[in-house]
Amino acid sequence: MKNSITITILALCLTSCIPNGTEENEKKFKEISIDPNNVQKVKLSNIFDTYEFIKLETKDKHYIGNIDKIEKANNRYYVLNSSSSIYIFSDEGLFIKEIYSRGKGPGEYLSLSDIFFDKHKNQFIVNDLNGKKLLYYDYDGNFINEKKTDLFLFSLWKKGDNYIYYCGTHPNDPINSRLLFFDESNYLYQDYFPVSENEAWYLYIVDNTNFGRVNDSSIFLYSQNDTIYNISSDIISPRYYINFSGLNIPGNFYDQKFDHIGEFMESIEKQNYAGLIDNYYETDNIILFTYMYSTDLRLVIVNKDTWEIHNIDGFIDDMFNINLFDEITYNNLPIYAFDEGIYFKIESFDFIDKYDSYMDSENINGKISQELIDLANETKEDDNPILIKFY
Repeated sequence: MKNSITITILALCLTSCIPNGTEENEKKFKEISIDPNNVQKVKLSNIFDTYEFIKLETKDKHYIGNIDKIEKANNRYYVLNSSSSIYIFSDEGLFIKEIYSRGKGPGEYLSLSDIFFDKHKNQFIVNDLNGKKLLYYDYDGNFINEKKTDLFLFSLWKKGDNYIYYCGTHPNDPINSRLLFFDESNYLYQDYFPVSENEAWYLYIVDNTNFGRVNDSSIFLYSQNDTIYNISSDIISPRYYINFSGLNIPGNFYDQKFDHIGEFMESIEKQNYAGLIDNYYETDNIILFTYMYSTDLRLVIVNKDTWEIHNIDGFIDDMFNINLFDEITYNNLPIYAFDEGIYFKIESFDFIDKYDSYMDSENINGKISQELIDLANETKEDDNPILIKFY
């Protein structure tokens, strides 16, 4: 690697990032070391071999808006929009169904925050944040039943029949811990990461990713912690520690008194801290996640075969040749990992803008594929987002 960025295997010694009761002091984990001041742009072809477009069909005014979560199961894509609906698309992106059940009654929800697929039961579960309940559906989107949680949950996961909830720092939750383990009878048998009184006052951050899966391993993270964890049925253990070359946000920084989240973010910017890890996705071959450095959004890509790390603020587009990912923004982040592929999304209006800007420029070099030209011709600015699956 050209830059002074390394990964080392260390004995477990960073006790500040390890919750009490894990009993994992003999285990090892990998440290991913990043210099936030050493950022670069890399060619897409240096990271990925090929790609596939999946255009999510816009049919009968079923507009997704912002994609908050996306999962793939049963050869279908399930798209969650936290403000309204769950959309089901075929493997080719054809529209199948929209689930819209806003309300306070049985089978209805107030606000959606997460979706989990229980492949052992051929059903998926969505979390109603403000309704404080879980709703169960079969793979065709038919409602089955619901379950009250009486908690403000941001994210959910299951290990066997046990439920794992991430509650964040909501001040009105009856349990002052971020991560909760419940059995099938709704008995709380383990909790981690206590929430201080000061954190409950101001630290309202909604992460895009808190849980993930790599083969049979379940993974947990939250943005106010620099460690990625493995989850077993009742304990968690460190998997990776992210070292920002001495610029990590100190653990006691979060326990200061801030009037609101804006003041907290301003203080991080003034201190030039790096952190707030999010958008974490991992496959057998690659790790991706974002972090903030001052006001800048960065993307980290780790090749697990060579353990080479790229700390980037944009890509050199040598695959599409229209500067499709020339900078990292919240509109073009990775949103899913599945079957060795990493999914990015791009809004249709952004895609059209990039395409038109290139076609209007004086630097047209004739390298645009016919597939991309056809996609541009059939896409309207108000169409649903386009998925790009990289291999």
